[in-house]
Amino acid sequence: RLDALSPRPLSANDSDTSGVPPLFVARYHNRDKNHHAEHVMMEDSKLLFAIRRLRQSLSVDDCADSTSRPTIGKTGVLSIFISLQPCHFSSSAPKVSCTTDLQRWYSAELSPRGIALDLVVAYPYRSHWQLEKMSHEEVLELGGRALWGPRFNSKGPRCSDLSIAEAVAKMGDEAEADAVACAKQLLGNAREGTRLLCACSPPGFSVRTLTDEDWVFLRSLADPVVSMAHANGAAPFTRERLEARKRADKWTASWLDSFKVPSAPIVSD
Repeated sequence: RLDALSPRPLSANDSDTSGVPPLFVARYHNRDKNHHAEHVMMEDSKLLFAIRRLRQSLSVDDCADSTSRPTIGKTGVLSIFISLQPCHFSSSAPKVSCTTDLQRWYSAELSPRGIALDLVVAYPYRSHWQLEKMSHEEVLELGGRALWGPRFNSKGPRCSDLSIAEAVAKMGDEAEADAVACAKQLLGNAREGTRLLCACSPPGFSVRTLTDEDWVFLRSLADPVVSMAHANGAAPFTRERLEARKRADKWTASWLDSFKVPSAPIVSD
């Protein structure tokens, strides 16, 4: 799992923004199990300074009227590119919801300044997992890591799903039942988080998957050797990999769209 955000925030929202460079670009990653990349971004004083500086450049004509807030999106757009959608009490830190925290931050810092948020998701986070298709060991690992993370969060063969399942089993039947119940709750929370993102986000807060133009932008941020590899069809940009990525983007878009209607499923026992 790569937890990194590569925002392209605050592109000037003129009538034509093609070719307009972003005013601020940064990359974020998790600090630890409980301090996710989304929070690192929201705490970034340099980003907040750029947001406020952009807001100060807005003229009165850009507001709906002289006393109201600016029209959302008129000031600019904060685009957040994230490898996995924000969690919602669904990670190995089950008390953390980056989904609701990000929505609150948007309502407090961005929308009052007329800045829209464009959340670009490369892949869903656990909301597509189906308990009935997981092995018993995988279910115990999922629940065990959330309940007893300090024992199981290190890397190596001792932390495989089988070894964790064995460790949970040694803790007794009650521990095993607790791990299964926790896994069910995590997956239910993941689906609820996806629904909150896709169907309940405030105006100006959009959720989508990556387009060809997004990938071009992301490659432009990498070392020149990355662009050269892409131009030459070299690894990791082989035809098979690129086709697989297109299929993944298409599937992710379809999955997110399925939660944009009120009848979207939330919990699957």
